[in-house]
Amino acid sequence: MIRAYFYGPPTKNQALLDAYDAIKGVCERADIVLSSNTEPEEANLPPEIVAQHEATAVPLLDAMQAIIVEGSTPDPQAGYLLAYALAQKKPLLYLYTRGEVAPEVLRYLNLKDIPHHIVIATYRPDGVEKQVEEFLKSVGDVKIREKPDIKFTLRLTRSMDEYLDFKTRNTKLSKADFLRDHIEGLVEQDDDWKKRLRKRRG
Repeated sequence: MIRAYFYGPPTKNQALLDAYDAIKGVCERADIVLSSNTEPEEANLPPEIVAQHEATAVPLLDAMQAIIVEGSTPDPQAGYLLAYALAQKKPLLYLYTRGEVAPEVLRYLNLKDIPHHIVIATYRPDGVEKQVEEFLKSVGDVKIREKPDIKFTLRLTRSMDEYLDFKTRNTKLSKADFLRDHIEGLVEQDDDWKKRLRKRRG
């Protein structure tokens, strides 16, 4: 499973905070392990990897197979991560908002000579998710679940609600997430539906 690190400079700008949430949302829908400075209490790395890097004094960043940086605001750590990815030949997506002046760190680079593993991209608020999806798919065999955007009202019996409470207790899943995961499982196992999709595509 791919391990990725997302860095977003500390900010009170709500538009950037929304972009951070959108970026992490894509990663959560992808089959990857995500770590981020925006949620330092959730390193999300397997204990054996953490122990290995502590024993060898090798930075945990070396355990990451991809890096995503939101670099719209000047920040030395964003520049460091870009330089690190260049030196280590590690895939990195450097994002900044479209219409803004390019971050100063990029002015020292010859954009024509940037290696393929470094992606510099601008985005509009409604387009950041697509940029992240394309980058993650380029890094490896990453499957990204569709973003749920259709509202659906479902009335439950009391016993159904109690069951969902039981199944989601002590997990990070909401009841809606639990139901979505099970519906996705049904879709993947439904051969009749797969045949219909193949006919539609054909």
